[in-house]
Amino acid sequence: MSAQSLVRARPVAALVLTLLVSSGASAQSYSRPVACEDCINYWYHVDHGDQTDYTCGSETYPGHTGTDYSLRGGNSAIDDGNEVVAAAAGVVTTASDGSFDRCTMCGGPDCGVNTPGGGFANHVIVDHGTHRTIYGHMRNGSVTVTVGDSVECGQVLGHIASSGCSSGAHLHFEPRSSGPGYGEALDPYEGDCSPTETSLWVEQGPYLGMPGPACEAVEPECPPDLGAIWTCSADGTTRQRCIDGIDSTESCEWGCASMQANVDSECLLPPDDDGDGARVDTDCDDANADVHPGALELCGDAIDQDCNGFDSACEMPVLGSGGSSGGGGSGGSTSGSGGASDSSGGTSGAAATGGADPAQGSGGVSGGPGGTGEQAGCQCAWHEPPSRAAWALPACLLGLLWLTRARRQGRPELE
Repeated sequence: MSAQSLVRARPVAALVLTLLVSSGASAQSYSRPVACEDCINYWYHVDHGDQTDYTCGSETYPGHTGTDYSLRGGNSAIDDGNEVVAAAAGVVTTASDGSFDRCTMCGGPDCGVNTPGGGFANHVIVDHGTHRTIYGHMRNGSVTVTVGDSVECGQVLGHIASSGCSSGAHLHFEPRSSGPGYGEALDPYEGDCSPTETSLWVEQGPYLGMPGPACEAVEPECPPDLGAIWTCSADGTTRQRCIDGIDSTESCEWGCASMQANVDSECLLPPDDDGDGARVDTDCDDANADVHPGALELCGDAIDQDCNGFDSACEMPVLGSGGSSGGGGSGGSTSGSGGASDSSGGTSGAAATGGADPAQGSGGVSGGPGGTGEQAGCQCAWHEPPSRAAWALPACLLGLLWLTRARRQGRPELE
């Protein structure tokens, strides 16, 4: 049986009534509508009158309004799952499935025009812009898309079969013009007997051969309601713009402020509720003006004034220890240093209080407690330490007490 006798899909232009109005997208050129390289072995083109195809040849039949790509092996090859793919990006406007798919004639209880999908039976219609395209006679259960789906060029729509008004397995591919109603059937091929001035294919291919598989490089487009000016979203949480088809969105955590026409909307800056110059996104306590990055840290008060993540420990003074007292005194006299190393040094220890060089005198009692109570980058909570005078009286009293006890014990070194 010849390939010509295997496939005779009849015109069914009046049978598909569900085509929708075009979305208005820009026109695209087509790529090959089947995924296989060599599964097609014959072609029937659009009839331009007197059984004439686009080359003025005769590979058509009277009244045919599309292009048939006949499956090599006929109905016996249906179970191989040869894929039908979108020839261009678009939006699905019709999707019908569930019909018998091994028809051998255009008629009978499960074939012909009386199927849920009409003469095309299991079929998909995709709006590709200024063209809408029918992909007809597909395999039962193979349709992969639903109405409203966006599809990309090369995306699988279903499998080649023989459903509806068909006498053998093939894909019926039929572009039509967009607009109200069914639209006008278009021959995608350019030729001497075709009214199509410019081929609708990216690569038309040879006569009785397959079009090229390459998809058209489509330039991205911006939505009609979005331009190059940043615009706030309705809820004020983002701003958006589109330049050369590239859509950009920025989050506005603190809100978005719309500006006058042709001026970018702006994301609002974080607030500074306590007025200390540090915004809430950096201030660890924006209700307290004394707490902010750069504030003086009061160590050991359990408050993180400078927002560095912790409250610095405060090194408190050690009282009554010659070691602490004299050790701090790099400027004390020789006897003072001795006092620092020997807590029984009495007068020598007291000499540490008045070191030989007061200018260097961080030594002695005053040096031990830490002077003013300040550490590097930190002011301790005890930042008002006793003065030298306040320390001198307790030191004198301790000395007198020691002398009194020594005399009572009759220690010879005091005689």
